[in-house]
Amino acid sequence: AIWNEAKAETGFAGDKDLVPHALRHTCASRLVQGGIDIRRVQMWLGHQTLQMTMRYAHLATTDLDKCVAVLEHRD
Repeated sequence: AIWNEAKAETGFAGDKDLVPHALRHTCASRLVQGGIDIRRVQMWLGHQTLQMTMRYAHLATTDLDKCVAVLEHRD
């Protein structure tokens, strides 16, 4: 299969956890963590619902820390 050939050529032939589905999670997570609006990520991935995109997009702990920092900001 094409996927197995691609894994072999990139040195990941023995990695059973590396599957095409995992790449969708990585893509969504990196876009959201990079500051891209979740609705734009939804469009990019072709999801019909925001809930589906939320399943793929995993926030990093630092993103949650940013939320706290915004709430604690005082002038």
